[in-house]
Amino acid sequence: MIKGRIIGKESLQKKLIALSAEAQISNAKTMTQLLVEIDSDAKKSISGGSRGGKSYKRGKNMHVASAPGEFPKTDRGGLVAGFLFNVKKLPSKVVGILENKAPYAMAVEFKLKSQGGRPFMRPLYKKWKMIAEARFAISLKQTIQKVARG
Repeated sequence: MIKGRIIGKESLQKKLIALSAEAQISNAKTMTQLLVEIDSDAKKSISGGSRGGKSYKRGKNMHVASAPGEFPKTDRGGLVAGFLFNVKKLPSKVVGILENKAPYAMAVEFKLKSQGGRPFMRPLYKKWKMIAEARFAISLKQTIQKVARG
């Protein structure tokens, strides 16, 4: 039978506890920064840029609608104003939520393109998924280094 002991066991346990706490804080900061950027990107994508859809007069102004496959084009600003985000710290994870509360947001997102649907949330998710993964990997690496140094 071989017997032994771990040298520095208590120190390691303290660092692992500290790592858990620091990772929670770091993940919340990273998630908040990402959601601010994604929210801004969503609003710019909807309210900016040229569109290839039909032109029509709305009051005294001309409006150019979005074409199928484009982000929806702002008309009265309800979709842009409907964006909300929130970060929740749960015991074992951090959850980021980006949603749109405009009454017609779901219809715009999920209707067929031929029926006027202009997905905007799913393209954002696809665009930002890899960016978010990379940011969290960097954040975790930095957090581990910080805790390891003491």
